[in-house]
Amino acid sequence: MQLVAGEPLVRDPVDMAYDEDGRGYVVEMRDYPFPEEKNAEPKVFLGQVRLLVDDDGDGRMDRSTVFADQLAWPTSVC
Repeated sequence: MQLVAGEPLVRDPVDMAYDEDGRGYVVEMRDYPFPEEKNAEPKVFLGQVRLLVDDDGDGRMDRSTVFADQLAWPTSVC
């Protein structure tokens, strides 16, 4: 097993899937389990999906961009 991505490329990952080009889509659930105040109704959702790319083909992701954001507690990607 080898680490392919860590901070600062991703934060609070809960799931990851690869596409046919070897790019990784990582679900980040940054606001779990609650927003700032416990049991408060969330007004801003911090969950997102990041797209990770290995530019040099060494098996480690080199860059990360936000693919989808403001998601309400995302848990998986496929």
